[in-house]
Amino acid sequence: MAHFPQPQRNVRAPRVRIPDQAQVVFVADNRQIPAVLNKLSSTGGTACLARKCPVGLLAELRLNTTSGSVQALVEILGRPDPIVKEQPFRFVAMSDEDQQLLNSTLARLRRQGFGDAVQHRTF
Repeated sequence: MAHFPQPQRNVRAPRVRIPDQAQVVFVADNRQIPAVLNKLSSTGGTACLARKCPVGLLAELRLNTTSGSVQALVEILGRPDPIVKEQPFRFVAMSDEDQQLLNSTLARLRRQGFGDAVQHRTF
């Protein structure tokens, strides 16, 4: 069954920093876009893509973890600062198995000390 992450509007999903310049691949319009993953959460993340992608682009994300490969449909979001090379994205859909792999990967990275120290709330 497909999983559609629903963020809690008043609580930001905990982020983790990704160590060792982890390589990921975005696939859009049958073209691979290599990227380096910087941050990740249960609702999305940021990556430095090999080329700039338009806001709203839907792409498949392929992420290899120590627990297995995670595939998800993502939407490319706008950069908050045009000078920053990080491109934010949000998860649109993924299988239940991929969601479980993502959650176990996030938990492992937090245990290893890669979690963001500050939790932000929005109102």
